[in-house]
Amino acid sequence: LSVRGIGAEIQFLQGNGVIALARNVMVTQFLKSDSAHLMFIDDDVTFPADGIAKLVGHDVELVGGAYPLKQEGGGFPVRVKDVQPDSTLIDCDSIPTGFMCIKRSLIERMIEAMPERRFMESQTGFHYDLFAAERVDGVFWGEDYRFCQLAAEHGAKIWCDPSIEMTHIGTKVYRGTYEKA
Repeated sequence: LSVRGIGAEIQFLQGNGVIALARNVMVTQFLKSDSAHLMFIDDDVTFPADGIAKLVGHDVELVGGAYPLKQEGGGFPVRVKDVQPDSTLIDCDSIPTGFMCIKRSLIERMIEAMPERRFMESQTGFHYDLFAAERVDGVFWGEDYRFCQLAAEHGAKIWCDPSIEMTHIGTKVYRGTYEKA
């Protein structure tokens, strides 16, 4: 990032086993900064050196890389809406949060539109429940897909950069590039 002239502040959130709460706490920390983008990177994914710069370089509010599922037989946790042959990005309904870049403007717009999602957590204070595993119309949605739904409801397009080779580490290492899948 520094080679490309992109400033970055790295923060780790350790000791929080509730992923939805951890992501919401990190949103609060991000909003206290003057950063333009929030980048989530889960500790079980790897990516090439230029991966973050690629995501930040896309002039969109929400974009992520697709890493392989931790399962035999492959697959990627991306719900594709539309693929345009002349585009470097794929239009999606949802993408995983483990390698996701979000512009400040989207988070601020969502918070302004949904004040009812503000909550108090006893250890860390007030947050907004933008990342929540929830049932919607009888269907369970993980915090990543639910965030994408809420973002779309508030005017965001959800994009995937399929060109980034990623690994997802579990009992073994799963490696792949979505555009080659």
